[in-house]
Amino acid sequence: MRQALICPIVVYANDKPYNAPRSFWELFEDSKTAKDMMGDEYLLVDLQKQSDDEIEKKKHLGMMEYMLKHIKARDILNLWQSLLEKFESSIEIDKENGYIYIKWLLWYSDAKVSEDKQVELASIIAKHLKKEDQEELMRTIADKYIDEGVQKGMVQGMQIGEARGMQIGEAKRTMEVAKNMLSNNYSIPEVSRITGLSISELNTINLTNKKDS
Repeated sequence: MRQALICPIVVYANDKPYNAPRSFWELFEDSKTAKDMMGDEYLLVDLQKQSDDEIEKKKHLGMMEYMLKHIKARDILNLWQSLLEKFESSIEIDKENGYIYIKWLLWYSDAKVSEDKQVELASIIAKHLKKEDQEELMRTIADKYIDEGVQKGMVQGMQIGEARGMQIGEAKRTMEVAKNMLSNNYSIPEVSRITGLSISELNTINLTNKKDS
């Protein structure tokens, strides 16, 4: 597919004289390297033509590339399990960076994970983290799914008032997250710390879970 041409135009309205370089390449510290790098063929990283072993050698960066390559896999939980096993040594590096890759991969793969599998995925990931980091991860995941409830609530809010709609969406999603966590054998105090729900609320949810099962 051919792209349309983009004409570089700067509209300047400051009362001081315009004194920036008019050549795009002169805006860079090393204009020659910039022109060679950006004016020639772009670098192509074709992940489908790389073996998993090649990607694994890239360590931390390989985590992202591995997920990108296999995101269309039917069993996303199995994909996560495989990724965490292959890049076990890179998880410590990711920890030093605030688990930035694991959090990004969670967001990226979210559409492939059904609601009833979300807590199971969190459990799979948690097994590869140190004990002190597991609760932070669960809180990150819970916050993410609660945020989704807020977004749904905003749609409802158009009919019943935006603030009220957001509150309903957040409360409903928090309950769903708590219910899933309890179904996956997380303790009530643990779920309370992560979701912010009271012990009595969680006891009620837990009782409902047992009746439904």
